[in-house]
Amino acid sequence: MKVVPLTLAFFIILINVLLLPANNFALANDDATAFITYGKAESKNVYLCSKPDEAFAMFTIPYTYCVEILGEEGDWYRVKYAEDSGIYRAVYGYCQKGQLTLLYERPQTVYLYKPITVTYSANLPSTNLPVLGEITVTAAYYGAFYQGPAAYSYVLCEGTYGYIVGANDDYPLIYDTPDTPAQGETPKQEEQYDIGLLVGVFLVIFSVVALLLLFFGNRKKTFTPTRD
Repeated sequence: MKVVPLTLAFFIILINVLLLPANNFALANDDATAFITYGKAESKNVYLCSKPDEAFAMFTIPYTYCVEILGEEGDWYRVKYAEDSGIYRAVYGYCQKGQLTLLYERPQTVYLYKPITVTYSANLPSTNLPVLGEITVTAAYYGAFYQGPAAYSYVLCEGTYGYIVGANDDYPLIYDTPDTPAQGETPKQEEQYDIGLLVGVFLVIFSVVALLLLFFGNRKKTFTPTRD
């Protein structure tokens, strides 16, 4: 009766060994997509569009800052820029894949925080009536928009998104972003393979222990003491 447990244990070990490369491959592929979640604007003409079409450009992502990548649609990434914090609100849209540099992990500084001052004034004819003078408010700067020789800024002001004159691109640049993956390289591939290898080794050891328990347990049951 030892043949059945021995054969069963042998097949358990065989299956684990055969599945080990597949487990490593699946683990590496699942984790690789989790690391690439941010895209860095390496030029000053990376536009965030409200639709996956250049005709719906809203503003340029500030140079050296990032967007959070939420998904893919053809040649476009579905992204988020900014967060719901302070005077800012998150803006969702699309960026072309070829214009972003993918990052392993969240950089220390993701979005640009740049409050700017917007001044309103009433253009009224001369009058003896008391009129309001200039009104100054603070707006959240998102990025520039270029239309021919003219430059504008996309801002959120008093709960409304819109444009004001001027690029306002005098912001500090960020260079302390994490390493970027080389073309065709799987992020942290060696570490992912090591995890899968450990899982496979554990399964093999577990199978060997099960084999030994079955073998010695069966010997105890079939052992018959001899009589003098």
